[in-house]
Parts: sequence; C-alpha cells; structure tokens
Amino acid sequence: MITTSTLNTAGPTARTDTRTPAARARWAWLVLGTAAHLLAVGGRWDVAAAAWLFPVLLLRFARTGRAWSGALWLWAANIAAAVCWLVESAMLSPFALAGAAALAALLTGT
Repeated sequence: MITTSTLNTAGPTARTDTRTPAARARWAWLVLGTAAHLLAVGGRWDVAAAAWLFPVLLLRFARTGRAWSGALWLWAANIAAAVCWLVESAMLSPFALAGAAALAALLTGT
C-alpha cells in the first residue's frame, strides 16, 4: 500500500505565499496603471487610450487598500510618469525633478 506524507518536506525555512488573490490583484492594478500612465505622458510612445485607462486602474488600486499606503504608491506612480516625461523632453535637472515631485503630490491629492 502506498501512502503519501502530509509533512512539509521543504524544510523550516520554506515560505508559503500568504497573500490572498485580492491582494495580488491590487498590486496588478498598480503595475498596469503605472504602465498605462507612462504611455500617456506625451512621449515617443504616446497612446491616447492609456490617458483614459490609467486613472481607472490607479483608482481601483487606491480603493482596494488603505488610504495612506495607496496615496504613497500613487505618488510614486505619478513621479515615475513625470520623470519619464522629463527624460523624453530632455529637461531633466534637479530643479525640474523637485517640480515633478511637487506636481506628483498635487496630482495624488486630487
């Protein structure tokens, strides 16, 4: 008779993924929203539909979690889009980066 063991054979250091599917979907909303945001900033790879899509994806991310952590991640996504636009426009400087961080904070708060 063949029996199977129910013991964990991976050892004591094995880590099981404790995230729920909803938590994984939340981070997918952020990644997809940020990618769409980068395509909507007016660079070489400008996609008009991305300008309509990224706010929906980022709003879905923000509504599925805590307010402060969502706001920080949205601020990071807005900074990434602003930096992408600055690089595409060849206007990258410390002053422009400070302005981009301030603008990202304004966009996050609205």
